[in-house]
Amino acid sequence: MRDLKNISFKHPRDLLRTITYFLLLTGVVGTSGCATTILFSEGKPYRSPGEFVLTDTIFALGIPDEALSKKIASDSVIFLGKKNTYVLERGGKELMYIGQELDGDKLKLNDISHQLFLEDNNVWGRLSLSYVAWGITRKGKAEIEKLELLGFRDFGFGTYRKTINVRGVVYPPMSIDNAQLQRLKQSRELSFYRPDGPSGGLDPIRLVYLPFALAIDLATAVPQLALIGMNVLVITIKDKKDH
Repeated sequence: MRDLKNISFKHPRDLLRTITYFLLLTGVVGTSGCATTILFSEGKPYRSPGEFVLTDTIFALGIPDEALSKKIASDSVIFLGKKNTYVLERGGKELMYIGQELDGDKLKLNDISHQLFLEDNNVWGRLSLSYVAWGITRKGKAEIEKLELLGFRDFGFGTYRKTINVRGVVYPPMSIDNAQLQRLKQSRELSFYRPDGPSGGLDPIRLVYLPFALAIDLATAVPQLALIGMNVLVITIKDKKDH
């Protein structure tokens, strides 16, 4: 590279040539990974892969009622967040089965970095579950046998963990009255990131955004059961007259 101290400009054209030279050099270095460049796409700043998107507080889980089950996968599990609603059409059945086989209050949902991805109203990635069981008593040994059958791995000190691949669509948050919300004391925070690549390594099928609104079925809103330490509510299609 030329020494900047020895550069002199006897004519304006020399200055123009030097500026052009350095612009071309910067472009070559940037494409080789030796310099950082800022890119823009459609007027929006470029976001690097794996960038943090948001953290949402999941205050309850939901299962579709009969009417909603005709519109989406009947075994979907709906994560009710304060910022968004996440309708998981993949992984929900496995999650519900594990919750029914184990003590739902002991089953914990862990917020692990770069496990869940969010883009274009789609969410996918992996949910990390943990469960504590000690094989001292007969009940504890039975729990451990069941955990192993369900695919949990022993991480020591009585902790067992399992990851579940999930995929779903993001929907606007559902409104819930304060009285009902106060009854849902347990909540979990989940962090979402921009994917490192298309679909985060999963199949490239794009899920369709639901063309209708969702609502908590107040007639059956009494907590049905506990799963990953949170209550499970019934979700239905919102009546058009309520819009």
